[in-house]
Amino acid sequence: MRKLNIVSTKESESAKKRFEEARKRATDAFCNEALDIQDRIFAAKLRVASEILECLDNPDTAVSSCLLFLGKLHDLPPIREIFTVYLNRGIKSKFNKTERVENVKSVMMINYVLYQFVSKFSSKYYSVLAWTTIQLSDRSFNPIWNWQEVSTRKSWGENLIQPPNELQLDKLIDRHKSAVNSRGEIIVKAS
Repeated sequence: MRKLNIVSTKESESAKKRFEEARKRATDAFCNEALDIQDRIFAAKLRVASEILECLDNPDTAVSSCLLFLGKLHDLPPIREIFTVYLNRGIKSKFNKTERVENVKSVMMINYVLYQFVSKFSSKYYSVLAWTTIQLSDRSFNPIWNWQEVSTRKSWGENLIQPPNELQLDKLIDRHKSAVNSRGEIIVKAS
């Protein structure tokens, strides 16, 4: 993204202003407690996408802002309730199941897309373990680290079949065949 050629500064500035306006409107919609949770999740998707596109020339700015916003999404009581019911199952999970599954998918995809953006374009290293969590009634849920708890369900489908985190702690890392790059990622030579 740092190598993008801007053909027209005027068009670029115009697009940037439109993304800024879209971000502001999406933020207003997200903060509107009168809207149902599906609309607020949709506003969150627009907010994150607009922020990224508005800040193409400075991905770290987009990352910082999006991560703060993601924390606000995760802190919404309806989001916490949706994930608590979905993951803990129980009697409540039998009601409004389709709607709940769609909401969980949407929130998981926001996390997944943002994590992929962060890992590819941010100059700062963000640990998977430090990713913003969703506080459930009995524990914290990390949408990146604990993705298997959601994606292995039949209701998830094929949307997220690859793990969002590339960290594999179960492999032995030979120190003679590995290195750490400038982003803090472990590079291991395949045998």
